Amino acid sequence: MTSALRDLWNLDDEVAFLNHGSFGATPKSVLAAQARLRDQLEQEPVRFFERYLPGALAAAREAVAAWVGGDPAGLAFVPNASTGVATVLANLRLEPGDELLVTNHAYGACRNAFALTAERAGAVLVTAEIPFPGTTEDTIVAAVLAAVTSRTKLALIDHVTSPTGLVFPLERLLPEFAARTCWSTRLTHRACWQSTSTGSPRSARPTTPRTGTSGRAHRRALPSCGFVPTGATAFIRSSSRMV
Repeated sequence: MTSALRDLWNLDDEVAFLNHGSFGATPKSVLAAQARLRDQLEQEPVRFFERYLPGALAAAREAVAAWVGGDPAGLAFVPNASTGVATVLANLRLEPGDELLVTNHAYGACRNAFALTAERAGAVLVTAEIPFPGTTEDTIVAAVLAAVTSRTKLALIDHVTSPTGLVFPLERLLPEFAARTCWSTRLTHRACWQSTSTGSPRSARPTTPRTGTSGRAHRRALPSCGFVPTGATAFIRSSSRMV
């Protein structure tokens, strides 16, 4: 990190902090905004929660929806990706023999939630084995799609993977899911992305997987895609099975 960028955080000058994925530091400007909101809350809590907060959240949804190219009405803020995953799974109707798809690069807590949901419903948890190292976009796409069957009801595809920092090519996978299974590409309410970038989600597209959790998490949102938390997860759903 250059000195100019380091000054944006309260990071210890004696430490080269790289792990923004597990416990990322908060920029000074965000800390200042948080402090202003806390002061406003403490001055008059009832007014803050009943009069100010609903409109503020609506404005925030509008801003985030514009940034990701989604629908504000299909957007909700949650504390983290794991909460978003659990919320989706709690509203998923499964039958015995249905399949839930994850990869061997899935974030542990989210994979565990998929496994528990499958066990309770009598469904099958299918794991797409993606080789590492030597991973390419083609090997990722081939491994994931080879695990898709007519019984696949929901796929959990990490965009920036927790174990390796690989960037999965969602812009290639999402159309394939739609074409192969006739699933709806209307992802409103059901998409989660992670990015440590301040740029537009439409900006860059990865040509090869990249490692590193502190860099830009490239992603490309579909026109009707919704945004739930900040987290490295994308959902593809069967509209006929979602509550």
